Amino acid sequence: AANLGNSLAQYNLAIMYEYGIGVKKDYSEAFELYHKAATLENSLAQYSVAVMYEHGKGIEIDLNQAIYWYEKSAEQGYQDAQNKLEKIKRL
Repeated sequence: AANLGNSLAQYNLAIMYEYGIGVKKDYSEAFELYHKAATLENSLAQYSVAVMYEHGKGIEIDLNQAIYWYEKSAEQGYQDAQNKLEKIKRL
């Protein structure tokens, strides 16, 4: 399902790679899967992409991209993303 463009399947598989659940931990693979799901408007994946950009997990740190993906997730009503943006704006 993840290979067929199912964003929830991509997101769930990304979690498995990020945390090493049933597979070898691989942040780069996790990032790629989160990013695929994020481009399909999955707000949880958008948030995860932002976190990975912010902390440099599987991808180079890029705070502008992190903010972009936090905003995309927040626009869909994901509360954690909204909270994170508020914290960033206070800095």
